[in-house]
Formats: sequence, structure tokens, C-alpha cells
Amino acid sequence: MKRIVFFLVIILVIGGLLFWLVENNDGSVLISTQHYVVQFSLWVALIMLVVGVVVLRLLYSTLRALLVPGMTMLAGRQRRRHARWRQQNNQGLLALAEGRWDVARRDLLKTADKLDDSTGLISYIAAANAAAEKGEIEEALATLKLAEQCDTDNIFTVSVTRARILVEAKRYQEAVTQLVGLQAQDTHHPFVLGLLAEAYSETGAWDKLERLLPDLERSKVLHKQAALDCQVRIRSAQLQQLSQSQLSSAEMLKELEQLWSRTQKPVKAVAEVVGEYVRALAASGELDAAESVLRKAISKNWDNGLALQYGNLLTNDPVKQLISAESWLRHQPDNAALLLALGRLCKRNKLWGKGRDYLEASLTLDNRPETCAELATVLIQLGEEQQSVQLFKRGLLASLGLDEELMVAPAK
Repeated sequence: MKRIVFFLVIILVIGGLLFWLVENNDGSVLISTQHYVVQFSLWVALIMLVVGVVVLRLLYSTLRALLVPGMTMLAGRQRRRHARWRQQNNQGLLALAEGRWDVARRDLLKTADKLDDSTGLISYIAAANAAAEKGEIEEALATLKLAEQCDTDNIFTVSVTRARILVEAKRYQEAVTQLVGLQAQDTHHPFVLGLLAEAYSETGAWDKLERLLPDLERSKVLHKQAALDCQVRIRSAQLQQLSQSQLSSAEMLKELEQLWSRTQKPVKAVAEVVGEYVRALAASGELDAAESVLRKAISKNWDNGLALQYGNLLTNDPVKQLISAESWLRHQPDNAALLLALGRLCKRNKLWGKGRDYLEASLTLDNRPETCAELATVLIQLGEEQQSVQLFKRGLLASLGLDEELMVAPAK
């Protein structure tokens, strides 16, 4: 009750003050245009202003009451539509993870252009991956073009995806074109470097792969052992290509010296690389050098493959070869590969009986088809044709993985 009386008193005071101001203060408001002049008293102008504000406020409230429900309904419909698109997009991503490529591609493409740019980009890339997994490479590439149009700020990401799809589809030349451009933009991108290395390897671009190796190591794409394995593969392939080339002996030898001079010591010690180097030396006519390299490599680090290669190497001094190979028997007395190599060297030196002993000892340890063939040819020289025929049959069965019992003639 006291509060109401207090407010009434305040209103009466303010009303009286306003009345006094109106009675004792004359003022006017003049509005003039080019052809008209309108003059109001100050208080009439103030009353009109208050009335105008009230009218505008009422008009705003009326319009808001009429329009807001409709706008709210439209916004709700848009939210529900967007939620359905989002749900369908998520279903597409789940289908992709489950390997349902057709469903994934359908749902992702249907919603990609209805979501924001970043989500749309991801949807297009995912749809392209689904098409690629199904083997529809052209469709995947076309989808990636849509991704570029969707978000021009992430062309690099789309290009990486395109390069990966091309590599997986074994379209290496197209992939290399993409990857070289990507490498120019980001020289240390690990995934790009890895794809480029794979493309170079599959296309036999060994020189380019060799130049790429430092970047692969710096970017941690290849660690120490993997880098060494890659160097071995590169150098072996380069040496093989050189030995099979149509270069003259002088040109081949020059290329070979340059290639070997830039080969790191750990790589030179690998048997696979040594074997290819020896073949290249032999192909260039450097038989004595080939024998020396091979003999030293075997003496330093024994390898059965190199021992067999030593037995096949045609040098000008097969007697020296035989003596060198026999010296290894002290450390490898029961090595089938060495005994086979010795048998071949004895055969080349026409030491038929000695060769027979070595080859029979090798065959006892390891039933190799080539050992059977070598021993069969030696037995022919010794006049034992029937045993030679039996050995040829034995070698044939061994090469086919069949049982030697098939050599026994069926009972009549």
C-alpha cells in the first residue's frame, strides 16, 4: 500500500512539473521545405514524437507476431532437412568403411553439394575413393573434379588423392605427372614422396628414384635399413640394365665404373649387388676383373648364390678358378652349392672323374635339377649312357616337383 502511494505521488509531481513547463515555456518547431512551412509548438511536437514511437513499436510487434511463426517454421524445416542430409552423409561414410562401395558413393554424392564446403569436399573425396575401390577409375577422377570445384582452397588435398588412386590403379605415368607437381609445392610431404618412390620403382626409373632417396630419408619415409634395401634394389636394377644394354664394351665399362664409384660401401658388400656387378663386368669383356671381384667377395662373406655364379663364370683360366674354389672346401666341406660349382669347374677342365665325385656329393646333399643335369652330361663323357638317362629323368621330375618313384617302370 505504501509503495502504491509512493508511485502516485511521484506521478503527480512529474505531471505537475510537465504542466508547469508547458504553461511557462513557449517554444516552437519549424519544418521548412521548398514549398511548404509547418510550425508546431514544442510540446505538440514532443507529443507527436512520442505517439510516433508508440505507433512504430506497435507496428513492429504486430508484424513480428505475424511473420515470426512462419519464419520459425521455415527454419525448422531447413534444420530438419539439413539433419537428414547429415545423417545420409554419415551413412555414406559408414558404408565406405564397411566396403559397400555403391551405397557409399550414392549417399555421399547425393549430399556433397548440400553441406558446407569442407564437409562437401570430404564427401566428394570419399565418393571418389569408393569408386576407385570398385575399379571405376574414370568415375573416381570425375568425382575429384567436382571436389576441386567445391573447395578451391584445398586443391592440393584433392591432387594427392588423385595421385594415390592413379598409383593404386597402376597408371604410373599419369601419377608421376601429378606427383612431380605436388612435390614442387611441398618438397618434404612424406605421403607424396612415398607415392613418387613407388611410381618410379614400378616404372623402372631407377636414376630418378636414386635422386629421390635423400628426400625419402630426410622426411622419414625410409628409415636406415629400408633406405639401404632401397639402394640395393636400385643399384642391382641399374647394373642389370647396363649388362643387358646394347652399348659397346668400352661404353659399358665406362658407365659401369661411374656407377660403381658412386655406390656406397654397405651396398657394395651385398651379395645381390656383387652378383650383378660381376655380370656387368663379364658382359663388358672384363672376365679376369669379374673373377677377381667374385673370388674376393666369396672369400670375405660366403654366399651360396655367389659360389654358384663363380662356377658358371667363363674365364680364360678355369684351372685357377678350380684351385680357388677348392680352397673354400676347408670351411664349406658339405656345401651342396660349392660342390656343384666345383663339379662344373671340373667339367670345364675335362676332369670327368673328379667332377663326378663332386656332383654326386652335391646331389646327395641337395636334389637340385641342375645338379642332375650336370652329372648326367659328365656320365655321358664317362660312357655311362643308361645312368645318364636316369639322371636326366630324375632332374626333370625334381624340376616339376614330382616323386622319383615315377621313374620306376610299371610291372607287366
